[in-house]
Amino acid sequence: MCNAWNHRAGCNCGWGSGENSLTEYAISVNHFSFVPSIQNSIESYTNPNASCPVCGDSVFFYQSPSGGRVFFDLMEPPWPKHPCTDSSSRPLPLTKTSTVDVFSSEMDLNKEWKPYFISSVKVVDRMLLQLEGYLGDSPLSIYVRKYDLGKRSLTNQTIVYLKEYVPIDGCFDMSMLTELGRPKELEAFKFRSLAKS
Repeated sequence: MCNAWNHRAGCNCGWGSGENSLTEYAISVNHFSFVPSIQNSIESYTNPNASCPVCGDSVFFYQSPSGGRVFFDLMEPPWPKHPCTDSSSRPLPLTKTSTVDVFSSEMDLNKEWKPYFISSVKVVDRMLLQLEGYLGDSPLSIYVRKYDLGKRSLTNQTIVYLKEYVPIDGCFDMSMLTELGRPKELEAFKFRSLAKS
């Protein structure tokens, strides 16, 4: 009786006879119990050496923990998506009520964004989250308003960039990629009192 993969039911090809039987195979597999089983979980993943599946250009590939996948030309604000794979870059028919939605950070390309690496996220109260992490090599604790995030979440795998907001000391413009790989801008504060104001 055959037990080969994808053979028709009742196949008698002889593959499963003797020592190659399914029962003996299952017993031998148990000897490798130290090997971790494959899980059905998705981790955040970034490939800085990806190629566009359409045009072949060098791009950045990002997969979020919730499964969203995006190709970027640049892996920092303003998060320019690669046009070959960006469905939002396809033109829509013009109507009388059409407007142009300009991503605000595209106006500030010359200001310096720095990556912020989140170590932990703590709930301070019903209004604030406290992020512990590093801006470059320096530890930095910042506060973010929960309502600015909406239904989005922040974890230690969230890709975040900060830029100092010059008019007010202790304030930052924050740009992050959401779980679905979409850019989101909000404010972050070095001091809890600033975040509450």
